[in-house]
Amino acid sequence: MERTRRESKPTPKALEAKEVAESKKQKKSTFSLEDDPLTIAAIQADDEAQAAEGLLGLETPVTKILPPQKTLTCHTGAVEYAKHALGDRADEVLTRLKTARKLYETTEPEKQCTEALVGKPKKDCWLCGYPLFPDEVGAQNPKRTVCEHIFPISLAVFFLELHRKENPSVVSKEAIVLEYDWAHVFCNSVKNDTPFITEKFTSDRKIEKWVVYEAGIRDMLDKIAKGANARGYPKSYVFNKAWKESHFAYIEYRINEILKSEINTQDTPILTYMLGLLKCSDPERMHAYGKLALQDQPLPPKKEENTRKRGRSEGGKRTRRRKYGAS
Repeated sequence: MERTRRESKPTPKALEAKEVAESKKQKKSTFSLEDDPLTIAAIQADDEAQAAEGLLGLETPVTKILPPQKTLTCHTGAVEYAKHALGDRADEVLTRLKTARKLYETTEPEKQCTEALVGKPKKDCWLCGYPLFPDEVGAQNPKRTVCEHIFPISLAVFFLELHRKENPSVVSKEAIVLEYDWAHVFCNSVKNDTPFITEKFTSDRKIEKWVVYEAGIRDMLDKIAKGANARGYPKSYVFNKAWKESHFAYIEYRINEILKSEINTQDTPILTYMLGLLKCSDPERMHAYGKLALQDQPLPPKKEENTRKRGRSEGGKRTRRRKYGAS
């Protein structure tokens, strides 16, 4: 005789447990800032109006602080910082500028260094520690001297400052000086966008503070040691283990000084992070296109290329022109 199985009704506790399990499953399947170093709740816990209007004294008030769609860290590329700042207009602006760094870097690098480091001679490359070659020229010359950004562009805006033609009134001159030094082209190209700082997290994945990124510095020094002599650096420039340890200590010291004086200075890392977001979204720190985008204004039309060849009349015939114009 076959027994019929009765389906038992779930108890209220079982139903509640099922709902909790479904809720957790749904949470895991969707993007949540709960997994990020800083949560929405943590960022919004501070008085947004006071932070926007008082702490930075921005000329253009920020009415709302929005947490980034993707956590911005020391290892995030410049494009992501630009997307956070510009939102839906990011692609349009970056397409016109052709590179994300131009959103914040509105003055040529060499001019930035020359004006920010007034009175500082071009003596040693800060990345390798050896003397610069003042007589070396040429765009592709690995021994040429160039302006070097201590932090990549996006991190410089977030934590320090960049020199601009017209600096916002809130810019710290001390922070600008900390962002620049002179370097060999080869050493600068090896460093590229390597961040020399990184986040230190608590056990629950919140930012505790920012620290020296030792792995990035050591990796850069290894690559310089492998390629410098092959690129014409003199044999007196010795890149051995003793050099590596000595120069690592020098770079570490400089970065720690920046951390102490400019970055780990707020009562909480949340405030440092929030101030960084505000600076990256400040139109006064951007290219004119970024400023227009934040003001919901259209970008100026692209310049039309002059298809008419110089020296030809409207009828297509070549006209004779005097070397210095009409007499």
